Amino acid sequence: ILACLFTGKYELSIFVPKNKIASYNIIKGIFYLSTFFSLLTMAAILAFIHPIAGLLHIKNDNKFFLYLIPLSILQLAILSSFQLLLQRNEQYKRFSSSVIMQSSATTIIGILAGYAGYRSFGLIYGYLIGQLTGLVSNALLLGGIRFFRKFSDHTSFKRVRSQLIRYIQYPKFVLGSELLLVTTQQFLPLIFTVLFT
Repeated sequence: ILACLFTGKYELSIFVPKNKIASYNIIKGIFYLSTFFSLLTMAAILAFIHPIAGLLHIKNDNKFFLYLIPLSILQLAILSSFQLLLQRNEQYKRFSSSVIMQSSATTIIGILAGYAGYRSFGLIYGYLIGQLTGLVSNALLLGGIRFFRKFSDHTSFKRVRSQLIRYIQYPKFVLGSELLLVTTQQFLPLIFTVLFT
């Protein structure tokens, strides 16, 4: 839910510009937005960790997992941007490979952590490592260091600002409906977590 909110759904506009450089600047804008909101989330967790842990019935020993939420949000925002860039570039085989690698890492780490006795936290480890695997594999599939050099050479704060203003209709009109959709999908598991754990 938070990842959807923090990107402003700007990632959907990656497909729109004819110029690839404009897409790079949109991705950098998503990075700026998600970093800013992840830092705000971290500040909120630091300030209200006890009430949040109490609401989610998290024991004192396991509170440190809450600090991983901002990292997860940031990873997810960048990962979804990279995946959409692969699709924009019509690199569908590479996109499929990255999704398979991410899913495999999530499943394998989750199972291994479960066998090691981490139980429900094995799913969290699996999810975070799966995200990281997806992020790294996407970066490599996009061209690795060459991609990042090209990316940094063609992006600037001025260009990022210009693209975010140009595609402001995405947070204005798409964000609300997308947030509602994601919330309805995630609401039930959250309620079950609060009521039955």
